[in-house]
Amino acid sequence: METKAMQTDVVVVGASPVGSSTALNLARCGLHVILLEAQSIDRAGPQWNNCLPPWMFDRAQVDRPVPPERLCGERMGFLFYGPKGKGHMAIEDSPMHPLDMKLFNARLVKRLESHRKRVTVYDHCRAGTLEFQGDRPVLLHAERSTPEGEQTALELSAKLFVDAAGLEGHLLRQSPQLRLICPELAPQDTCSAMQETCTVLDPEGAQGFLNRYRAKPGEMISIVGSEGGYSTLSINVAETMDSVELLTGTIHDGQHLSGPGLMKRFKSEEPWIGVAQASGAGLIPIRRPFDRFTAPGIAAIGDAARHVIPIHASGVGGGMIAGRILAERVSRYYDPGSLDATWDALQAFQRELGAVFGAYDVFRRLSQTLRGDQIDSMLDAGLLNAGNFSWGMAQKMTRIGLADMLQTAKGSLAHPGLAAKFGPVVARMFRVHAHYKHFPKKPSLKKLRAWSHKQARLSGGQADIP
Repeated sequence: METKAMQTDVVVVGASPVGSSTALNLARCGLHVILLEAQSIDRAGPQWNNCLPPWMFDRAQVDRPVPPERLCGERMGFLFYGPKGKGHMAIEDSPMHPLDMKLFNARLVKRLESHRKRVTVYDHCRAGTLEFQGDRPVLLHAERSTPEGEQTALELSAKLFVDAAGLEGHLLRQSPQLRLICPELAPQDTCSAMQETCTVLDPEGAQGFLNRYRAKPGEMISIVGSEGGYSTLSINVAETMDSVELLTGTIHDGQHLSGPGLMKRFKSEEPWIGVAQASGAGLIPIRRPFDRFTAPGIAAIGDAARHVIPIHASGVGGGMIAGRILAERVSRYYDPGSLDATWDALQAFQRELGAVFGAYDVFRRLSQTLRGDQIDSMLDAGLLNAGNFSWGMAQKMTRIGLADMLQTAKGSLAHPGLAAKFGPVVARMFRVHAHYKHFPKKPSLKKLRAWSHKQARLSGGQADIP
């Protein structure tokens, strides 16, 4: 087997939208990048549809999607129901827009081609082991196998290695400084999700379903809580009435139906739904970002670093922003993999987006304790309302206006037991959000440990740093 040795500034592993946009941003900031992808480059990343708030593209320095990549018009309505249909909430103008992830990543890959002088892409290439000098990685072994059967061993030297390869954190788990402080996912911190685009066999049956939920074609219906507090079934019948988008998500704890199981059950109950034209499923981390996900020579982003908003398991936007922040920060240093450079990227993310994700992790853990009837009651009473829900959908910290306070007060009088659960959690969310703004700006393991333990006390969770 031929061996090829190469040297660059940064190696990025994983050409999903998170990895591709990170490589693009690193190149724009003047760094030379090698991007590795295990599959064919046109099969990289999720092959299904996803919803993202438009502002996240702006922050990640990625052009906003337009049709056909974007799958809705200027406005999209959301209707939320509890599992029994008693609670109801409408959001007329959703802060999230659906997009075709295949088309989106194809656009990013094409944009990378215009930066050939700074970005080299190797697909069909599997990352292997890292070599270290002390605790810092300096070389990555990889193996490329082309569809024609040619094999090449790559020895990649770099100042910084970026793990954007997904949930398992292949590079992160090899780092002596990170693997012991980045805990494995617990079942309750994992979402089993599935998305399908199906034909509509019977338009009249589809219309009857929409009528039951007082919805119009093109509106998203989300039924929450049918498989425990943290579960979602979303249905969007196209305006043309010829296709339907389905999305399911549940806790991967063995006590509830999986995302694919919930999908199968729903489709069996709705005979107007036809065969799947596109489908994808997987596990998504839903805990807060790791307290530390960078070290000299290495950084994790996306699912590998748990850059996923916990309340609805959306990770693409957070990962892309993490990649942009990484590029902005490390490119300022002569050595982009130095302790100062990688810590700068870490603290910038934690103070900006980590604060939001950490706060919503508090609410996510409450939601997992709720029964379906309690969710119905919270929707009916207005404890969960369009105001506070929209902020979570937009992946921004909730803001409580006067109308929201009045609605919450009214709901609290009607359901004091639920209010006793809900109120303290919201207060805790704001305390956690404020605490992230004090993440240590300069490298200090002592200060990081103290910050991590206080974060655990405030959130009611566990500290990552022992």
